[in-house]
Amino acid sequence: MKTRIITAAVLLCILAPILIFSHTFVYVVFAAVLALVATYELLGCMRLVSRIKLTLTSMVYSVLTVSLTRASSASNGFMKIFVCATFVYIFVLLTFSLFESEKQRESLPEIMFAASVVIYITVGFSSFVVVRDLVNGTVLFPLAYIAAWVSDTGAYFAGVKFGNIKLIPEISPKKTVEGFIGGLCSCVAVFMIYAGCVHIFSKDLSPNYIWIFVCAVLLSVASVIGDLIASMIKRRYHIKDYSHLFPGHGGVLDRFDSIIATTAGLFVLSSIMPLFYTTAG
Repeated sequence: MKTRIITAAVLLCILAPILIFSHTFVYVVFAAVLALVATYELLGCMRLVSRIKLTLTSMVYSVLTVSLTRASSASNGFMKIFVCATFVYIFVLLTFSLFESEKQRESLPEIMFAASVVIYITVGFSSFVVVRDLVNGTVLFPLAYIAAWVSDTGAYFAGVKFGNIKLIPEISPKKTVEGFIGGLCSCVAVFMIYAGCVHIFSKDLSPNYIWIFVCAVLLSVASVIGDLIASMIKRRYHIKDYSHLFPGHGGVLDRFDSIIATTAGLFVLSSIMPLFYTTAG
């Protein structure tokens, strides 16, 4: 417990200035490094990291796609960059398989599954930057972190106090339905408080409270699903943590599994309808 607390404190001290200076290149580097490490952790978990062509191609794809996100989003070209990079990534992996032995090609389904998760990871960390660079992104992007952290914290305390019915015990034995509901309610409450604070302290932004409520519910659900996806993969390959990068907390995928889902989810939801309207020129 002491190790976890110390690590969490250190991570908070590192993360806080990165979020404050999210408008600079530092935030892009932060997201790209996380994507790179997460990709390596995934392939290590799946025992595919020794496949050098797969590992290098996957790491280059993830880090380059995330690194180019800010430049491409500035010209509204993010989707073009992402689609092109993803096509090249899959095309190259399939091309490599043409020149492998029959025995090596037996692992092609496993490699394609790994590639799909790498794409999922890349979308998540690219969304870190894309959401930050949206109109009103300064007040928007913290919601992804709030959704993940508040849902997790609320679920923990509600689960400890009221937890009885297991959510999906074969994947995450400690998660309960009561904890899930507690996390969701906590997320909704904090989102509404946050929106109210934005309304009070910002002269030119007006929250879309109904849509913020809907987003709070959906992002809290996405947070839990993101956690469960990471847990499912770990259980499939019989590991406890993706790495030991953060003592007491595991690796990047252990710490950012929920935020990957909430950030990408926030990008989708904010594309459907704005959470905050500009009320003054």
